[in-house]
Amino acid sequence: QQTQLVVFLRAVLSSIKVIKDGVFSDLFPNLIRFCLESSSSFACHQSAKGCGCLVNKMADSGCSLLEQEMENVWNLITNTSNESERRKNALSLWLWITKGLIVRSHPIGVTAVNKLLTLFVDELLGCSVADGFHHLLCDFPDCLNSACSANIKIFHKQRLFSIVVPQLVILYQSQVSIRQYCIETLSYIMQAVPKQVLLADLPNLLPLLLESLNSSSLDQHDVLISSLDALHSLVNDAPVNISEHLSSLVPRLLQISQTNPYMKVRISSLKCLSVLTILPSHLTYPHQNHVIRELALCLDDKKRLVRKEAVSCRNEWYMLGNE
Repeated sequence: QQTQLVVFLRAVLSSIKVIKDGVFSDLFPNLIRFCLESSSSFACHQSAKGCGCLVNKMADSGCSLLEQEMENVWNLITNTSNESERRKNALSLWLWITKGLIVRSHPIGVTAVNKLLTLFVDELLGCSVADGFHHLLCDFPDCLNSACSANIKIFHKQRLFSIVVPQLVILYQSQVSIRQYCIETLSYIMQAVPKQVLLADLPNLLPLLLESLNSSSLDQHDVLISSLDALHSLVNDAPVNISEHLSSLVPRLLQISQTNPYMKVRISSLKCLSVLTILPSHLTYPHQNHVIRELALCLDDKKRLVRKEAVSCRNEWYMLGNE
């Protein structure tokens, strides 16, 4: 019965326009307590969503209570003596509260995001934090959108990009053990922001993008596809930057095209190889024979769509210098 009430409450909080001070101060602590103490994962998820809606529509006078409750949640997350499930529930709650704040570009949201980045080193929660950035950036049909009267500020995703990416670059360079999480997080951010935003920070981002092509370090094919799509786009928009890494990029793309177990990844890799032929011929020509020879293996791929893309790609490389 409590679970049903929480679902109803979350729907109400999603639809109303303004949360009055008295409602926030009464409801927010109780909803947090229910989320952390509930034995039902569904109820926990719904109450965490409700908390996100509350902070998104609260008045500025609620900031003091918000910071107090967030401090308690953070202590639960970072206390390694707590049960793993309890810590995960607290992290889910933190992510929803952070999302509610980020969407409205609230300053406390910046602090919450910075704290999330420090959890990459946590053995239990590091992977969940990386996945959580996808949660922060994607749109949900039932809450925190304009149709639900959410407080949404323009360019909030770009602001999150400017906060997170410089720190990701530093973390990637300084801590080898969390590089996978940095790449996953970057992949989710790249999907959410316009291409023009990526181009502004391309010199810093490109090493991370190239590292994400190392298929032996990442099992998540959606991350790899996102990186390949970004590179495909950047060849047209930033050919000079891509050209500097051509000698390492070509072998990696060939390896992915031949060995990755996911059909969509192999196709995306072949498309990247094809678009490389638009780069200056004096840069691509030294790779021509090697690429043509290696692509012969892709012509025997078990999937017809991969074979079709391999034929097209091989033809592009055959035509180098003949146009």
